[in-house]
Amino acid sequence: KAKDEAAIRAYSKLIEEFPSGLDTPNLYLGLYDSQARLGKSAAATKTLMTALERFGEDSDWAKSIPEEKAAEKKSALESLAGEAAKAAFFHHNAAQKSANRGHYDYALKIYSSLLKNFPNYPDRKKVAFFQGEALFNLEKWSEASNSYMIAAQIPPKDKVKIGRAHV
Repeated sequence: KAKDEAAIRAYSKLIEEFPSGLDTPNLYLGLYDSQARLGKSAAATKTLMTALERFGEDSDWAKSIPEEKAAEKKSALESLAGEAAKAAFFHHNAAQKSANRGHYDYALKIYSSLLKNFPNYPDRKKVAFFQGEALFNLEKWSEASNSYMIAAQIPPKDKVKIGRAHV
């Protein structure tokens, strides 16, 4: 516990000092992990959503990274989107296995932010489908239907054109 609390302070300080650094998305992921391990789900979800918004594919941050750092940028974007999807799936699964429906709220926030900020994410179809499933389980029928329709309109990732699938 003390280790994670110290990590939270360290990550927060580094984010403050290097708000637009090439490694800053990874600092946010570290902060998220520490908050999640301490059971601070609301703060962890907020941290992850902030990272998705600040460091999305079309963000000012992504546009500011020089071309010679394209591989590092791609790696950072893939890590951020991948870890966000894992976090959303974790909350989704936790909601299904428990009476705590609040986990669906966390999953939905992450799904929504991921779909909005990572339009070329390879597992976008899966994210949209699970967003629909979470909404369905919360009895939000119309929203679930819309999300399922979005998922249905996204081609499977093995059918996506190569040019579109890359950042």
